[in-house]
Amino acid sequence: MSRTRFILSVLLFALIATLIVPPVKAQSTTTLLYRGSAGRTGVYDLPAVPTLTGLAWKSSVGEAGFSSPIYAAGSVFIGTNRGELKAFDAATGDQQWNFSKAGGNASPPAYADGVVYAGLGIVEGRMGLYALDARTGDQLWLFATDSPIWLSAPLIHDGAAIFGDQNGVLYSVDLISHKERWRADKRGAVLWFAAAEGDSIYFTAGSILYALDAASGDERWNVRLSSDWMPLAVADGTVYAGDARNSLHALDAATGEEVWTFKDRVTSRGSWSAPTINDGVVYAGNRTGFFYAFNAKTGEQMWKFDAQAPATSDAVLANGILYFGVGAHGSTSADQTKAYFYALDAATGAEVWKFEADGEIFNGPAISEDQIYFVTAANDLYALR
Repeated sequence: MSRTRFILSVLLFALIATLIVPPVKAQSTTTLLYRGSAGRTGVYDLPAVPTLTGLAWKSSVGEAGFSSPIYAAGSVFIGTNRGELKAFDAATGDQQWNFSKAGGNASPPAYADGVVYAGLGIVEGRMGLYALDARTGDQLWLFATDSPIWLSAPLIHDGAAIFGDQNGVLYSVDLISHKERWRADKRGAVLWFAAAEGDSIYFTAGSILYALDAASGDERWNVRLSSDWMPLAVADGTVYAGDARNSLHALDAATGEEVWTFKDRVTSRGSWSAPTINDGVVYAGNRTGFFYAFNAKTGEQMWKFDAQAPATSDAVLANGILYFGVGAHGSTSADQTKAYFYALDAATGAEVWKFEADGEIFNGPAISEDQIYFVTAANDLYALR
């Protein structure tokens, strides 16, 4: 065989192999966070429940705590005040598994590629960030911390889990090696979740709001208040967060400079929900019982809804409708009387529907294609459709 014929034969076989063997597909990545996006804007591209049919199911979680539910892969995941993490079938409400080895408390969880992440525990050696198999509840690994993780729902960002503890430390932990990438040690407990936009991470520690470089953890700027910060969200170059008094703030995400501040004249003290941000509008409720809509650029009030009870549980938005319950934000001492879960028209603030639950709703809801999930102070997990 001539050299030319040999080369042509090799090329022909190579061409046939490319036609027979399918190309390797890139591995898909599915990440589902508390409040939807890395910016924690609370917005979902889902139909949700524009018309309330009724209760799909109700299940006891045992002892509801600081954890809000998330929905992923056909399951609802939620932590308890006993340091448990539980999974419920989203269609039936049946409990699928219960991880109970940590004890103590539980943060709201996060989900990424078949793994559920949550801060659990209050005992040294058993507290930290847990990674569990979402299907079975088996522990995959633990990154131990020196202090409990409470409301700091893990932020999954650029291959890392980012979360804070009560000693004032924000961690970035690599999801492959399970090793620490960096830590930012600040004064003041990191009570709330972190958010991300671009190459920056934003979080609060007590009365100080920080912006960090996402890759290194180096500080870019900080803003101090005379009271503690409430949960934040970031969108389109602006960070939004309320304080523990009466104000909602908008800060330039690049510099920390004030863009606008709204002061609620009804009260001199009152915490805020995490802001929900969509299409140039910021939505937030406070302890006075009012839920507001503001122009995101100017802070001009667009409408106000009277929920007649503390509106500090974090709202979500889907298909033009806002969903939230009323109760004390992150407080398990809330009055266990009946309370409403609301659906409002995001454009006008008009009530679309409301549902009466058996206890105050102190944490934010989770959402799926056709159902919405929330937990009450009476320790019940609801699914509405």
